[in-house]
Amino acid sequence: MPGDNPYDKLAVPAFPSDNDQATGGSDRFHPPPLSPEARILIQDDFHRQQQRRRQYRPGLLQVRVDGIERFHFAPRQGPWPALHVLLSASSIEVYG
Repeated sequence: MPGDNPYDKLAVPAFPSDNDQATGGSDRFHPPPLSPEARILIQDDFHRQQQRRRQYRPGLLQVRVDGIERFHFAPRQGPWPALHVLLSASSIEVYG
């Protein structure tokens, strides 16, 4: 409508105070402490990830453009030829 004030239409919505996270008992800056079981699960997962990273040895990396392999190379050997990707490409994936 030509007579509508854009400031009324684009105003920031006001939410009722009962939806406020701070008054609802949840405070993201002071979360409740983790249970001993949760701490153990997190520490176990951290140690598994650490071990996995230590065991990783780089092999061939494969580059796929729109699901079709376009290039593969060993990262420790170089130099590598440039890979040109068309602007119309919808996805570029790197596996390795």
